[in-house]
Amino acid sequence: GKGAYLYVTNFDGSNPRLKSALYTADGQQTLMFTTGSNVTSMAIGFFSVGMYLSVDNFAIVETAGIAPPSGLAATAGSPTSATLTWVDASNETSFVLERATDAAFTQNLWTTSLWANKVSYTDTGPTSGSTYYYRLKAVNATDNSPFSNTASVTVSEVPSAPAAP
Repeated sequence: GKGAYLYVTNFDGSNPRLKSALYTADGQQTLMFTTGSNVTSMAIGFFSVGMYLSVDNFAIVETAGIAPPSGLAATAGSPTSATLTWVDASNETSFVLERATDAAFTQNLWTTSLWANKVSYTDTGPTSGSTYYYRLKAVNATDNSPFSNTASVTVSEVPSAPAAP
């Protein structure tokens, strides 16, 4: 059928993802794409009835994105809990917390969402005697931050009281 189709490609071979589209007051459309971190140029144009029509006015603008939380720390709270604290450094709408039993986050991965503006969380899922690794990222409507630093904690049994003599 007739119509125009937007064609966008990165010169590094990756495919950008449409992030948002909006119209300005003068009727011009602005499209925003997320791309790989090493993309420096793109080809943008329209195909219409078998013809390629180039788009002259475009630019690649790097945006700062959303800042990750910082200073993530984990402490054993009880034989089956860990208390996490961090500094909230962004305009997130939520956080994503990951817990794993290895520092690469490939073993026993558990993920949960947390409310925005939180600066602490008590995880009641750990098993006594195990070491856990945690990381956190901020999320908003358009971005995910990089992960925070990794914090680890070993949850231990509370020592038994000595037997009475």
